[in-house]
Parts: sequence; C-alpha cells; structure tokens
Amino acid sequence: MNNNMIKKSFFLLMCIGLVFIQGCKKVEGPGGESTVKGIVMLKVYDVDYKVLQRIVPAADENVYISYGNNNYADDKTSTGPDGSFKFEYLQAGTYKITVYGEDSSGEMDKKSSVEKVISVGDSKTATVDTMYKLKTVNFDQGYASVYGRVRAVNWTKNYIDIIDTTPAQEREVYLIYGDHKTFDQRYRTNYDGRFEFDFLIKGNYTMFVYSEDIYGAPEMHTMLYKFTVDDQNQILDQNNNKIDSIPDIFVNIEQ
Repeated sequence: MNNNMIKKSFFLLMCIGLVFIQGCKKVEGPGGESTVKGIVMLKVYDVDYKVLQRIVPAADENVYISYGNNNYADDKTSTGPDGSFKFEYLQAGTYKITVYGEDSSGEMDKKSSVEKVISVGDSKTATVDTMYKLKTVNFDQGYASVYGRVRAVNWTKNYIDIIDTTPAQEREVYLIYGDHKTFDQRYRTNYDGRFEFDFLIKGNYTMFVYSEDIYGAPEMHTMLYKFTVDDQNQILDQNNNKIDSIPDIFVNIEQ
C-alpha cells in the first residue's frame, strides 16, 4: 500500500469517527432527565404606565422554550394559578425561556418579550429568575369607589335670597383620571342627589360639577374636587376622606 492510499484511508477513518462522535453527542431538547422551571408574575399598570396597580401571579399564560441557539420556540407550556411553569425531561444544555406581554411604548398591538437564558446539567433542576410581564387596565377596572351627594341651593331672581336647599337631581358629575384632557366618565345624580363612581383603579382623580355663578357671570362656575386612590379597595368621599359621613357638594340655581 503506497503512501497516498494510506493517507486516504486515514482521512476516511477520521471522517467516519467524527460523524460517529457527533451522532452520539447529546444536544438540547427532549429525551433527558433535567427540568427547567420558574414563575411568571404580572405587573398591572394604568393605561399611561404611570401607576403600578398590583403585582399578581400570571395564571394561564403561555411560556415558550427554545433549545440551544434556536431563534424560534421549540415547545410551550402554560402557567398554573400561582404563575409557575415547568419543562421536564430535557437533555443537559442551554435553553431560552420567553414570555410575551404588552409593550409600554403604547403602540397598538405591539408586544414585548421577556427572555431568560439558563443552563442545566444532567438530572438537574434549574430555576429561572422570576419573569415579569406587563398588562394595563382602564381607570374603571379596579376595586375602589368614590361617592357623595350634590345639593342645590335655590335662589330668588338675581341671587338676592336663598329659598331653600334641595337634592340636585339629574345633575351631571364628571370624573377625570390622571392628567387626561377630557373627562373619562359622567354620572347623573339620583333623585336624592347621590352620585357614585365604582371600580376605580389607583391613581389621581379630578371630579367636577357645574354651578351657576351668583355674581352674574354668564359662564357656569366649575367646582373641582381632587382625590387620590392609593389602595385597591379604598372608599373615598369627594374631599379625599375615607367614608365616615358624606360631605355635600352645593351648586347654585336661580329660580
């Protein structure tokens, strides 16, 4: 056997050996005894992403896993009631865990991704750091309430004398959340002058009603009341006091 044939045979054996080694090498994916687990939490904000409302477990949310350097999802699972997830029976190696949530830029239908890369050994359990995804709620998707009563001060012509004070029925009360430029909700008072805004989220509010001006100005006088909801189940009156008694709002009406 000449030298050329020996070299060719040696090269062929090396190639066969490499193929064999690569074929036996374990790669990321199913078929092992390792586990990757973690927890997904939900950060709930107002629609302006200015006030954090609460942090709760993200139940029944999709969690995706990518094997090795794959840039696509190889498998997915759903979180439990406590936000936990688990991928079992994996080979040792590196994995990428991804969850998707709302994007704080405010762009319509844009999603943001949260990714964690983790390595796991044979027959080991690797825990991913807690993953947080974003969600927003409208001002009326909370648990707090504000209520009060509007009373009408009835005057004689030209506002000379007060006749009496009665419940202001069908009086419009307006509510603004945060620094919004227009009102978010309007409520008409009941027969007894009562109003109530329910299911409010945490944040700053402005409430206002219109009243006639007793000094003769043609424009209606705006009566503003500001309050802050800083607890999910808070109940306030229009003067930002927790409800014990309900201070009345008085508006002027010329008869």
